[in-house]
Amino acid sequence: MYIIHFSLKQKTVVKAYITNQGSPTGTVSVLDTATGAFKTGAGYPISITSTGLSGVAVTPDGTKAYVANNNGSSVGKVDIIDTSTDTLSTSVNVGNDPIGITITPDGTKAYVAKMPTILSPLSIF
Repeated sequence: MYIIHFSLKQKTVVKAYITNQGSPTGTVSVLDTATGAFKTGAGYPISITSTGLSGVAVTPDGTKAYVANNNGSSVGKVDIIDTSTDTLSTSVNVGNDPIGITITPDGTKAYVAKMPTILSPLSIF
Protein backbone atom coordinates (compact mmCIF):
# COMPACT_ATOMS: atom_id res chain seq x y z
CA MET A 1 0.00 0.00 0.00
CA TYR A 2 1.27 3.41 -0.86
CA ILE A 3 -0.78 6.59 -0.51
CA ILE A 4 -4.07 7.22 1.25
CA HIS A 5 -6.46 10.07 0.54
CA PHE A 6 -9.85 10.58 2.09
CA SER A 7 -13.02 11.48 0.21
CA LEU A 8 -15.03 14.14 2.02
CA LYS A 9 -18.71 14.73 1.55
CA GLN A 10 -20.30 17.40 3.67
CA LYS A 11 -17.18 17.42 5.90
CA THR A 12 -17.61 13.74 6.71
CA VAL A 13 -14.95 11.25 5.65
CA VAL A 14 -16.80 8.52 3.79
CA LYS A 15 -14.06 6.66 1.90
CA ALA A 16 -10.30 6.35 1.82
CA TYR A 17 -8.49 5.54 -1.44
CA ILE A 18 -5.22 3.58 -1.16
CA THR A 19 -2.92 2.87 -4.11
CA ASN A 20 -1.25 -0.53 -4.36
CA GLN A 21 1.64 -1.10 -6.74
CA GLY A 22 1.62 -4.27 -8.78
CA SER A 23 2.81 -5.81 -12.01
CA PRO A 24 1.30 -5.73 -14.59
CA THR A 25 -1.73 -4.33 -12.77
CA GLY A 26 -1.89 -1.97 -9.84
CA THR A 27 -5.00 -1.46 -7.77
CA VAL A 28 -6.74 1.16 -5.71
CA SER A 29 -8.34 -0.17 -2.54
CA VAL A 30 -11.41 1.58 -1.16
CA LEU A 31 -11.89 1.74 2.59
CA ASP A 32 -15.35 2.44 3.98
CA THR A 33 -14.45 4.68 6.91
CA ALA A 34 -17.80 4.13 8.65
CA THR A 35 -17.20 0.40 9.00
CA GLY A 36 -13.39 0.29 8.80
CA ALA A 37 -13.65 -2.42 6.16
CA PHE A 38 -12.22 -2.53 2.66
CA LYS A 39 -14.85 -2.79 -0.05
CA THR A 40 -14.81 -6.23 -1.64
CA GLY A 41 -16.62 -8.04 -4.41
CA ALA A 42 -16.90 -7.32 -8.10
CA GLY A 43 -14.82 -4.29 -9.07
CA TYR A 44 -12.82 -4.12 -5.81
CA PRO A 45 -10.07 -3.30 -5.51
CA ILE A 46 -10.19 -1.01 -8.56
CA SER A 47 -7.83 -2.44 -11.18
CA ILE A 48 -5.56 -0.09 -13.20
CA THR A 49 -3.01 -1.24 -15.76
CA SER A 50 0.23 -0.01 -14.23
CA THR A 51 3.37 -0.96 -12.40
CA GLY A 52 3.72 2.40 -10.69
CA LEU A 53 0.62 3.81 -9.00
CA SER A 54 1.59 6.37 -6.40
CA GLY A 55 -0.15 9.56 -5.31
CA VAL A 56 -3.90 9.94 -5.07
CA ALA A 57 -6.06 13.00 -4.39
CA VAL A 58 -9.82 13.44 -4.14
CA THR A 59 -11.65 16.54 -5.35
CA PRO A 60 -13.09 18.73 -2.57
CA ASP A 61 -16.63 17.79 -3.58
CA GLY A 62 -15.70 14.09 -3.32
CA THR A 63 -16.81 13.18 -6.85
CA LYS A 64 -13.46 12.14 -8.35
CA ALA A 65 -10.20 10.57 -7.23
CA TYR A 66 -7.10 11.40 -9.29
CA VAL A 67 -4.33 8.77 -9.27
CA ALA A 68 -0.74 9.48 -10.38
CA ASN A 69 0.33 6.58 -12.59
CA ASN A 70 4.02 6.27 -13.50
CA ASN A 71 3.04 3.30 -15.67
CA GLY A 72 6.63 2.07 -15.84
CA SER A 73 7.27 4.05 -19.01
CA SER A 74 7.99 7.52 -20.30
CA VAL A 75 4.27 8.12 -20.84
CA GLY A 76 2.91 8.72 -17.37
CA LYS A 77 -0.74 9.51 -16.80
CA VAL A 78 -3.33 10.47 -14.26
CA ASP A 79 -6.21 8.02 -13.92
CA ILE A 80 -9.54 9.48 -12.81
CA ILE A 81 -11.94 7.44 -10.71
CA ASP A 82 -15.64 8.29 -10.44
CA THR A 83 -16.15 7.99 -6.67
CA SER A 84 -19.92 7.46 -6.95
CA THR A 85 -19.32 4.14 -8.74
CA ASP A 86 -15.65 3.56 -7.84
CA THR A 87 -14.83 2.91 -11.48
CA LEU A 88 -12.11 4.28 -13.73
CA SER A 89 -13.72 7.00 -15.84
CA THR A 90 -10.79 8.32 -17.90
CA SER A 91 -7.03 8.81 -18.09
CA VAL A 92 -4.95 11.85 -19.04
CA ASN A 93 -1.36 11.66 -20.33
CA VAL A 94 0.89 13.95 -18.27
CA GLY A 95 4.42 13.02 -19.40
CA ASN A 96 7.32 11.46 -17.56
CA ASP A 97 7.18 9.96 -14.09
CA PRO A 98 4.19 11.39 -12.18
CA ILE A 99 4.62 10.51 -8.51
CA GLY A 100 2.17 12.68 -6.64
CA ILE A 101 -0.89 14.85 -7.07
CA THR A 102 -2.78 17.48 -5.14
CA ILE A 103 -5.97 19.39 -5.85
CA THR A 104 -6.59 23.04 -5.05
CA PRO A 105 -9.14 23.76 -2.30
CA ASP A 106 -11.57 25.26 -4.82
CA GLY A 107 -11.35 22.08 -6.93
CA THR A 108 -10.45 23.84 -10.18
CA LYS A 109 -6.91 22.54 -10.69
CA ALA A 110 -4.76 19.55 -9.89
CA TYR A 111 -0.98 19.77 -9.64
CA VAL A 112 1.05 16.73 -10.63
CA ALA A 113 4.51 16.21 -9.14
CA LYS A 114 6.84 14.51 -11.61
CA MET A 115 10.40 13.25 -11.32
CA PRO A 116 12.89 14.69 -10.90
CA THR A 117 11.52 18.12 -9.82
CA ILE A 118 8.66 19.22 -12.04
CA LEU A 119 5.23 20.45 -11.01
CA SER A 120 2.61 20.51 -13.79
CA PRO A 121 -0.90 21.95 -13.62
CA LEU A 122 -3.83 19.85 -14.82
CA SER A 123 -7.34 21.16 -15.36
CA ILE A 124 -10.08 19.39 -13.43
CA PHE A 125 -12.80 17.82 -15.56
